[in-house]
Amino acid sequence: MKIGLYGGLANNCYVFAKALRQAGQDVIFIRDRNDRYAFSQPVWEDVAFVMGYEDVAGSSSLSWEHWKRIEVDQQWLPPIWLVDPLDMQSNPIEIGDSTIPLWLKPLANQCIFQGKHRSGVVATMRTCDVLLVCGIEAAILAMVSGRPYIIWPHGGDIRMAAGLATPPKGMRARMSYELQKLLLLAAYDRAGYVGTHDARALGGSAGDVGKALRNTSFIHLPIPVSCRARASKTERNFRLSALCERLNLPAMQGGVIGLIPSRVDFTWKGHDLLLGALKRVTSRERLHLIFSGWGNDYAHAKTYVAQHGLEAQVTFLPFSLSKPVLAEFFTLVDFAVDQFRFMGTYGTALVEALAAGCPTLMWIDEHAFHARGWEPPPVLNAQSEVDIVECLENIACGAIDLEDISQRSQAWIQRVHAPEAVLPHLLHCFEKMQSSVLEIA
Repeated sequence: MKIGLYGGLANNCYVFAKALRQAGQDVIFIRDRNDRYAFSQPVWEDVAFVMGYEDVAGSSSLSWEHWKRIEVDQQWLPPIWLVDPLDMQSNPIEIGDSTIPLWLKPLANQCIFQGKHRSGVVATMRTCDVLLVCGIEAAILAMVSGRPYIIWPHGGDIRMAAGLATPPKGMRARMSYELQKLLLLAAYDRAGYVGTHDARALGGSAGDVGKALRNTSFIHLPIPVSCRARASKTERNFRLSALCERLNLPAMQGGVIGLIPSRVDFTWKGHDLLLGALKRVTSRERLHLIFSGWGNDYAHAKTYVAQHGLEAQVTFLPFSLSKPVLAEFFTLVDFAVDQFRFMGTYGTALVEALAAGCPTLMWIDEHAFHARGWEPPPVLNAQSEVDIVECLENIACGAIDLEDISQRSQAWIQRVHAPEAVLPHLLHCFEKMQSSVLEIA
């Protein structure tokens, strides 16, 4: 069984592809030539380097030639199972009669011709037996390919299909959006499965995504991640000092060090609540928070810290960390902080943190997980500023046993996210989809 994976956003499918390949599966990862953002590049997943705040913000505008230079500079070589659709020579794509409703075929044809890489993507998909895809374009092209597929949504895609996203302004942009939504909803209707580790199905506070799941099966499909060794507190402090020196960062002041790995964003992540809570913590001199070097409210957060005299407790990174550097930070800091607004669930940052045994402070809607019979992650659960103050106070004074939470975090990863826990279920779903196709044929 040949498994094709497509969709670059946050390297989700690339992570699945690497895990499947390491498990001995026949895998093709199709490079996403529609996504130039830094965090969606395979080199960002594989190589330890940093990128400045302004460079990350403008990375979606970089040419592919520029990205090629970055890959060469970082000595990254694509794995043999990665296929570039721009290298594919394909004939005009023929859409099968059973692939898509007849009235949507003109839209599907227009979609293919809008990107020069898309015919190569579909041609490559058709060399596979089954597909795992992530994103709007990926789901639509998987439908066009006629191959059985699973959608692993990233959030905005499934909310768009469910009609929960806000359409753009302007008649032309709105029309394009609505036509794309029609194709996307059709793609969800024809998916074998829609899988995620989010018990709220990525609807978050926007609402119920049930409209996108009306004709398909929703399954628990966590992203596969392996645990990493966690050293003693003394060893972690020594190695963190060395890492900061290597990155030309100041020494971190404070007995307990926390990392905010996600974008600095007040609306989506609730980092304004975190800063407000830090200001109120009576023993904050025992804490030090490291903020990631990107996000819409990066400058606002820096201003807030200066205005409230929190400079001794906060370091703002001047750059973003590629996945290997971020993973190294997770193994060394005492705890991490994720989000407190909108989603009530977790993404890959939380998974990477817990895999490193790094306790994480965030909001998890535990009721949603229990309602599905899924085990929620063992986080320091907080949603309001009052909750966060209490957690930070207890972390600072040692009332929370971070080492115990670290061990429970890694045990949860082993049960829920480890490749040996995830891949057998994924492969079983692929086999069921393939069998269904053979029975129909």
